Amino acid sequence: MSNYKLSILGVSAIRWTHSGQVRLLSGPTIIYSGHQAEDAPHTEGLAVFMDEEAHKATISWEPVSPRIITAMFRTSSKNIDLFVVQCYAPTNDADDATKQDFYNLLQAVLDTTKQKDLVILMGDFNAKVGEDNKRYETIMGQQGLG
Repeated sequence: MSNYKLSILGVSAIRWTHSGQVRLLSGPTIIYSGHQAEDAPHTEGLAVFMDEEAHKATISWEPVSPRIITAMFRTSSKNIDLFVVQCYAPTNDADDATKQDFYNLLQAVLDTTKQKDLVILMGDFNAKVGEDNKRYETIMGQQGLG
């Protein structure tokens, strides 16, 4: 984070269970969301790292699921907040119900934002990569490894 002068950094697939907030000795504060059950598998999970300035500007955060976490930050404009959504989408190999549930939940989260707020949607959407982009030419290049 410090090398690239980032105030907020989203990380997917951290595989931590439960949710919480931790401050590292090196400075950043981490909010995270994973599976909540005591015997939960160490799969999925995501986090948002914040520098001191972003941490001080935090209004609230919510561990929505092991695949979605949100955080609201104050901005220099008193009427506009920054709403960050960090995601970790299921892969194409997941069953259709799992994928549909994820995108329905993501839409519900986005629907809660105020029109004047700034929204950053970031994360790992498990995009398709490779050389075969037939029918996807407008959204997919051919720079993959095959």
